[in-house]
Amino acid sequence: MSTVIQENKSDNLDVTEELKSVRLIGFILFIIIFVLTITERYLSNTLISFVSFFEACLFLALFRAYIKSLNKFNYGFWGFSFLIFFILFKSFIHFSFIETNSFAFYLSILGLILFAINSYVMSSPIYYPRVQWWEYDYKYRADLKISIEISEQVYKARLTDLRRNAASVEVFEHIPLGELGVLKLTYDEQDYTIPFQIKSSKVIIQGRPYRYGLKVLKKSDDLSKIKKIWSKNKNVKLRNKFKKP
Repeated sequence: MSTVIQENKSDNLDVTEELKSVRLIGFILFIIIFVLTITERYLSNTLISFVSFFEACLFLALFRAYIKSLNKFNYGFWGFSFLIFFILFKSFIHFSFIETNSFAFYLSILGLILFAINSYVMSSPIYYPRVQWWEYDYKYRADLKISIEISEQVYKARLTDLRRNAASVEVFEHIPLGELGVLKLTYDEQDYTIPFQIKSSKVIIQGRPYRYGLKVLKKSDDLSKIKKIWSKNKNVKLRNKFKKP
């Protein structure tokens, strides 16, 4: 197991390096939105107006909030993403049916494609896990008791999301980014292991566990089995929640 981890160590980058492409696409998206807005205002002869100035200020504020939420893995990122999608889709409809302009039409399609790529990348458990924050009672939350082993240190943890060869775990101890380790689950007297690298970390609330995003380093039968156990555990807890006393 340790051999597998060492082989993968040089092939992985820190989360800040991986997010450079996402930030770059985000920057390009706002350039596209700006160009589309300028084009629309130019065609309607309202380029120099209070509305144009207001839109420019709005886009600058939206861009700042979008990047800030992205850097901090704040879930407000998805609200700002919805606004970006709405603006791009509005431009696509406008230049498709209202004012025909081939350049703006294809530019809006490019913007929608880049937006879809960014949204797919960021929806990974590494960055934005699907966490049942609304579930007050922890015994009904879809998580599993696990342990993670890093440099011969064993930490108790909870697995909170497992998708797309990535996982999200919550641990009380602080662990540096980039560390390699093994996720261990014992279920029905069987042991399952997954090699991983820590790609992101976030303090949810002071005094609560750290949330870590893990990248699975190798697909295996154990990964498939843990996914099945995860799904089964989630369904059981959901049934128990609504079971009549």
